[in-house]
Amino acid sequence: MLSLLRQFPALAEPGVRRYMAGQVASVLGTWVQNITLSLLLWELTHSPVMLGVLNFLLFGPALVVGPLTGSRLAPATARATVLRVLAGSMLVTATLLAIAFTRGLTPVVLLVAAGVQGVLSAMEMPARQLLLTSSLADRTLLPNAVAMNTVVFNVGRMVGPAIAAVVFSLAGHVSAFVLNLLGLLLMRLCLAGLHAHVHTGPVARAAGLRGALSFARQDAFARRYLPTLVCMGLFVGSYQTLIPVLAAREYGQAAAFTGLFFSCAGAGSLCAALLLASRHAPGEAALRCTPWLSAAALAGVAASAWPALAAPCFVLIGFTFTFTSTCVNATLQHRAPDAVRGGMVGLYGMAFIGSAPIGHLMVGALSAATGPRWAFAALSIALVSSLGLLAALVAAPASFTKPIPTPRRP
Repeated sequence: MLSLLRQFPALAEPGVRRYMAGQVASVLGTWVQNITLSLLLWELTHSPVMLGVLNFLLFGPALVVGPLTGSRLAPATARATVLRVLAGSMLVTATLLAIAFTRGLTPVVLLVAAGVQGVLSAMEMPARQLLLTSSLADRTLLPNAVAMNTVVFNVGRMVGPAIAAVVFSLAGHVSAFVLNLLGLLLMRLCLAGLHAHVHTGPVARAAGLRGALSFARQDAFARRYLPTLVCMGLFVGSYQTLIPVLAAREYGQAAAFTGLFFSCAGAGSLCAALLLASRHAPGEAALRCTPWLSAAALAGVAASAWPALAAPCFVLIGFTFTFTSTCVNATLQHRAPDAVRGGMVGLYGMAFIGSAPIGHLMVGALSAATGPRWAFAALSIALVSSLGLLAALVAAPASFTKPIPTPRRP
């Protein structure tokens, strides 16, 4: 326990422990359900384009709904928003369960459910992050809390697809929906006594989307790395659409290799999150390099004729993808004042999570035309080209590795 507290000092706060317990169950259930929807749709259609549409509906609303929701959030309202969204998510999963018992799950039903869940998830993402950070009694623990939240998310991304593959093969999709419903219920119970920590002094009010955009324009870190996140979301995040197609068409086992490759990416993501949460976290030089390593990993998948060669490439994809996003997210939240923090989380979601669905649609169509390995090669080339263009357009700012002063408490 002491070693865990040294690694994650934010766990010393009871509210953080309660939040993280529910988050583990919720994230695991969400990944189990998302992968189950992809496997179901693939069984029904065998269409990469339809998988692209499904992932667009699951993650696309973050492009618009995320920043609009985040910009209206204040620490005092975050918990109520999370609870409302949890209720909506439970309703979606319960509806899928009911329809599954009547054998009425069709591609249209799956896509509609994905669209509704995508809107709810886009609302919930900034609310959950703001609830976590605003519940801290010690604000200096904010970067560690953000990194720890990423650890939990990526444990879910590593373990959830593997659980989904096993459950889908052995027990069917109904069991997967039940697991997600149980995870959502546990999250609801864990949030029962969690509230924003009240600090002395004036209460921060949400500055709105305009305030967040104004801060992003003035902050050198945000100007440089929000566009980088867009490139990562477009050309790296869309790999999720290609995994079931790659597993089925190149390696012949959709369920088994889908779970394996998602788990490999999740393992890489977990390593990145643990590294960032440690006392030996790399600095700005590593952040500058990881997007380029993502391009190399995508090229490695394209060149892999065997699953054993593709698996370590997915580990590297997961590591670089998570390292970049978590480092940027934690730094933005640390730099942003309370009044614009919710809006910055929304802008982060729009840049990183919201851009990925456009890539899902793109690679779904590309994979149908050229095959999954050629699609991975195209993603690598596009990422290198866009990063090179950004490097040419964005003037190199001063180093961002200088310590950020802790805000004084009144």
